[in-house]
Amino acid sequence: MLEEIWMRQKGLIDPKKLTMPILIVGAGSIGSWTALALGKLGCSNITVMDYDLVEPQNVGSQIYKSSDVGMNKIQALKERIGLLLENDINTIDEAWTPAYDLSNFAIVIACVDNITTRSQLFDQLQDKDVLYIDARMAGNALEIYTVKGNDEEDIKAYKKTLFLEGEEIPVECSERSVVYNVFIVSGLITDIVAKYANKQELPRELVMDLYNFTLFK
Repeated sequence: MLEEIWMRQKGLIDPKKLTMPILIVGAGSIGSWTALALGKLGCSNITVMDYDLVEPQNVGSQIYKSSDVGMNKIQALKERIGLLLENDINTIDEAWTPAYDLSNFAIVIACVDNITTRSQLFDQLQDKDVLYIDARMAGNALEIYTVKGNDEEDIKAYKKTLFLEGEEIPVECSERSVVYNVFIVSGLITDIVAKYANKQELPRELVMDLYNFTLFK
């Protein structure tokens, strides 16, 4: 039965290649849907780490329902995804800090809302044989960066995307997240993971402008 679930995609990506341990840092707009998308792809070793509670404004663009408001995101995510996936996900109900060792993961995906945590994740993964995927989003714009931690050119390119906390372009509260954008971001991340498993070339940078339906690579 399980073999039949993925029979229509096996020519693109075989779930047998997707057993590598994956960590998603953040269970919000991008992280919650990415966990679902990767699970549907056939990834069997997914861990999601977050410490926030579900708030009313999360419901419109994240996997949660209004009945989840007030719950720990990690608990609510595990319950929601448990209804939709064949394999359970692992969850860690705490914030990531540099004290948390990332060396046991093959892929680390940053779905966080601040540049400091992105920089700290990157700092720990440099020189390690780990794929780092950093997803950023604001309204109708999205950016995805991939870094193989032991690739000097990837590291050099990624460093150019970092800035100090407070230097980011301000975004209106009502324009921070919309569901069609997070679906696109999570889909692109999932495609990158599939390409990585297939040992295909990965894009260092994807930037999409949904106002003009333009994708830059």
